Amino acid sequence: MEYYEKRFPNSEIHLYPLGDWHYGSPRCDEKLMRKVVKIVMNDPIGYWLGIGDFHENNLEGSTGSSYEQLLNPEEQLYGRFENNGKLRREGLFHILEPIKDKCLFMIEGNHGYRTTKASGLVPDKMIATHLGAPFKGISCLGKIYVKDTTFKILAHHGHGGGRTLGGKINVALRIRDLAPTADLTISGHTHTISRTPSVWFDLIQGATGNKHSPLYEGMGWDYVCGSLLSYNGSYAERKVMPPAVKGQIMIKLFHRINGHIAKLQRYEVLDG
Repeated sequence: MEYYEKRFPNSEIHLYPLGDWHYGSPRCDEKLMRKVVKIVMNDPIGYWLGIGDFHENNLEGSTGSSYEQLLNPEEQLYGRFENNGKLRREGLFHILEPIKDKCLFMIEGNHGYRTTKASGLVPDKMIATHLGAPFKGISCLGKIYVKDTTFKILAHHGHGGGRTLGGKINVALRIRDLAPTADLTISGHTHTISRTPSVWFDLIQGATGNKHSPLYEGMGWDYVCGSLLSYNGSYAERKVMPPAVKGQIMIKLFHRINGHIAKLQRYEVLDG
């Protein structure tokens, strides 16, 4: 696990957890992908973090078929070029270029890890390096300051799966075990969109209980950020799994609401 910290002078910021695009798959919704990039690009207080699995990256022996990909794993990153050097089809380096300065950090996903396991190369790190963004490995725990309001954030791509919505949410809740008092955890992997509350109790430092209770009740939210994969012909369809929600999310972090200091979060779904 690695650490990240960022301070914003704004009283509100918009956080876009992007990932599970599976670019290169014939089922990647490229129209929605480019719409999401445009939304982030045009949001003056919008920033994003990479949650992994931006590219399909099917290799020999992978669960998916390497023959069905529209682009091979290298082309998914660099693009496809004609023999004369002219770009024929964009890769992720080109697609993410317009929002590279808005990236907070990136972590790796399981599809990229296929290449790491086979060769030692880390595709998600290659994307981050090309964009000039911090790469934070498997998981990242950090602080985001919205003015003087601190949000503790944990990001992990996720691991494991479930057929039902409850099973998918349980995968996300396991990530909270790594940081039980995080204000927000963010994951992907299960190709669903969800927001689940978590409550904990703690003791207020320095409180004695003589005048006020030293107990503090905290609440955080666990987000799953969706995917851009269509259902027809997908791995999910072959395994008789229900269709997943297609889209991404935007999380609003606030310092003040109606003039009152508050540690508030809201979220919206970007679903085309």
